[in-house]
Amino acid sequence: VTAGAGLTGGGTSGTVALDVGAGDGIAVQANAVAIADGGVSSSKLQDSAVTKTKLAASGGTNGQLLGTDGTSLSWRAPAGLVLPFSGEVSQTDPAFRIVNHFGDGMEVTSEGGTHGAIHATGVSFGVWGNSPQVAIHGSSAWRGVWGEGMGGATNTTGVYGSSLNGPGVIGDSTNEIGVHGYSISREGVRGESQTGAGVTALGGYWGVSGQGGSTGWGVLGSLNEGVAGISGTGVTGTAGYFDGMVSITGMVTKGGGSFKIDHPLDPEHKYLYHSFVESPDMMNVYNGNVTTDARGDAVVELPAWFDALNRDFRYQLTVIGQFAQAIISQEVEHNRFAIKTNLGNVKVSWQVTGIRKDPFAEANRIPVEEVKPDAEQGSFLHPAAYGQPEEKSVTWARDPEMRRLMVPGSQIR
Repeated sequence: VTAGAGLTGGGTSGTVALDVGAGDGIAVQANAVAIADGGVSSSKLQDSAVTKTKLAASGGTNGQLLGTDGTSLSWRAPAGLVLPFSGEVSQTDPAFRIVNHFGDGMEVTSEGGTHGAIHATGVSFGVWGNSPQVAIHGSSAWRGVWGEGMGGATNTTGVYGSSLNGPGVIGDSTNEIGVHGYSISREGVRGESQTGAGVTALGGYWGVSGQGGSTGWGVLGSLNEGVAGISGTGVTGTAGYFDGMVSITGMVTKGGGSFKIDHPLDPEHKYLYHSFVESPDMMNVYNGNVTTDARGDAVVELPAWFDALNRDFRYQLTVIGQFAQAIISQEVEHNRFAIKTNLGNVKVSWQVTGIRKDPFAEANRIPVEEVKPDAEQGSFLHPAAYGQPEEKSVTWARDPEMRRLMVPGSQIR
């Protein structure tokens, strides 16, 4: 056997071997041609000659792919997101980031289950959104956005919205609550804004609905400076409605007032109104009836706090049942005053008024006349009563953009 081109070896008898040139790894022996281990190089393979049926590997598990770490082949998890997915990292950079320069960053739809489309739990923020327009928008047939504050005493905000120029939080719902916030010990929903409203609500029935626990608030409005902690505007209805007790610790100003009750003679079909009694002073009114003794004397005992609360007393006396004269024989002193009639056993109806002098009243006297601030010049508290349009109202002058939103059909977006 004689070696041809590219071969070495050969002979005339016995075992004859021909070897291919270095690296080709083909051995030709008598009655056999063999390929040495690793003897086939890439240049010796035909393009597309190796199919998946010719590949085999051990050690992989279900769902893994055969890939490379840059040096060698190995079985590894798929590079894409496979559901259900769960992973953990410990780093300061975001664990998951999506950037879309034209559309939504992420859209998630949930067809059922106990949680929403996105269920997020965080030590600081469950969901954090930052956008030049709407940071977080939730739309649902049940609850658009749901937030629960489950942290410690200083970190329990269910949903927190902050905006420099627009609404802090917007929630839209077709048939249910637009924004529902629930917190164990703090605010269910808090809105803060630098120049506008922290929370603005437009409702076909209720603008804002709040329910508080035994020690909390249904709706809490706080203001460091400005016009009002809570502002309600009724375009065609009532600006504020309270079903139950109302407690106010500060001053109250109003255009007028009355009580409204079921009519005592027809409670099922009528209401009865009475107007408040108004005065330019912080006046208290006290009255009663007393009968003088046989000498025409009577002493009226007043409450123990009367002198401490009142000053500048004024008196009214009316004799009942007979013609007689009655005078104040001793003015209020030590929580009592005395009446004298010219006849004995005379019934007298009395009235005493006093001006409050308690510390709160002394520090908060009501101004009888006041010049309107510059921002309210030319506007009216009740423009319709003076034949003026709604745009001339004080509320419109304070916040024309908000008044525009109050027009039926407007949307807060």
